[in-house]
Amino acid sequence: MLEVGSWVLGGIVAFLVVEKGVRHLKGGHGHGHGHSHAMQVSGYLNLAADVAHNVTDGMAIGASFAAGTAVGTVTALTVLLHEVPHEVGDLAILVQAGCSKRK
Repeated sequence: MLEVGSWVLGGIVAFLVVEKGVRHLKGGHGHGHGHSHAMQVSGYLNLAADVAHNVTDGMAIGASFAAGTAVGTVTALTVLLHEVPHEVGDLAILVQAGCSKRK
């Protein structure tokens, strides 16, 4: 449990550092000259985080099916219900970062 907790804490700290770096690029609180560049960076960060998220979702589904078909089915359904609003949120972030809806 200590190892898992350490990894979770490390992830939180890493994302905090990344967020502070993006804010620095934006010039404080988003009012600096680097605003459009920072928005592009936020889009790439969102894509990178989404890749990691989807990999872990896939690992959870695979491990659940290894435990049994019923557990795997419930996990897959849960992930699907979680992913629909999550991907809508990702679309909003990417559009705000300068990507077109089609892209």
